[in-house]
Amino acid sequence: MTDISADGSIPGRIQQLLECNDQQLVLAESCTAGLAASRLGGVPGISRHFCGSSVVYQEGTKQDWLDISESLLESQGAVSEPVARQMALNSLQQTGTATLAASITGHLGPGAPAELDGQIFVGVALGGMSGQLPTTLVVQRRLEPAGREQRQQQAADFLLETVQRVLQIFEACRQLEQGGGRWPVVPIQGQGMSDKVIFPGAFNPMHSGHRKIMQVAEQLTGNPVTLEISLENVDKPVLSAAVAVCRIVPLMDQAVWITRAPTFVEKAGLFPGGTFLTGVDTIARISQSRYYEGSSLTWEKALEKIRESDCRFLVFGRLIDSHYQTGGGGESAQFLGLEDLEVPASLGEICEAVNEKQFREDITSRELRPPPEDG
Repeated sequence: MTDISADGSIPGRIQQLLECNDQQLVLAESCTAGLAASRLGGVPGISRHFCGSSVVYQEGTKQDWLDISESLLESQGAVSEPVARQMALNSLQQTGTATLAASITGHLGPGAPAELDGQIFVGVALGGMSGQLPTTLVVQRRLEPAGREQRQQQAADFLLETVQRVLQIFEACRQLEQGGGRWPVVPIQGQGMSDKVIFPGAFNPMHSGHRKIMQVAEQLTGNPVTLEISLENVDKPVLSAAVAVCRIVPLMDQAVWITRAPTFVEKAGLFPGGTFLTGVDTIARISQSRYYEGSSLTWEKALEKIRESDCRFLVFGRLIDSHYQTGGGGESAQFLGLEDLEVPASLGEICEAVNEKQFREDITSRELRPPPEDG
């Protein structure tokens, strides 16, 4: 396992992660005026993996140096998600050696319009495989009231934290390809890693229902909840590193375990003694033979292994249809809890129900995702 924590500073960890993952970073800074680049530049050896930074403070330099169109700046404003995205993408494409680009634009005041005061956007662009387009995403944050210099430091922190988060995910994917069982992606602020209460899911995207589940679970168990995202899934495509970045970077304040454990048997092996947070629809599928197609295990053997690992399930009710699918709505959909299911006794004994008064959120990630583009 590679030691990436010898230098406790964020720039130091970024340098180590860039080297471990053979990445070349370029930045485009507006509101931070090169502060993030300056902090990176203080790390010995950073020049091997840091291409440089464009300080594009004015709209004119955004146009001249990064080819940000005048029409985009006029229609969206310089402090906006589309401009942050284009700044990162154009920086990547204009820097021949770069494989990773990050940008920042924001309004730090004083005198900022109320709707933009303290608003910052960080764009990320990842180089694609040969013949593939780069992957882009944008995260945002609203800074608390403070002096301009303090806000500038906070904005630079957020840009560097985002870069580190991206590189942590690259490192996790690299380690898991080499056979590691689980790998942590730790937030800069907030709770640390825990393997006692685990919330598996795709979180594509994360929504209010997920957050409510975490809140209720922490109240019931007395332990912090850590998310788990598996790169491999039973009935979904394998997640690439780029897709994993798009899923996990927006969860900036959450600790996440990244695994290659598509089934609960495998998850139980990685988190012995853990409590898994699940929906009632998932519990309904665990004892179905289809869930184990391609495996040497029957559902009976699978449950036996989960029990041997001393794992349990905290089960939340869901609005589901007659096929135990969520998000369908319609007249056939109804809210079901654990008590409404007929599950084998060996499964029921390791399940604890969360009643409807404690939790009900009729929302799914599927409903929030944009429709697929035609063609």
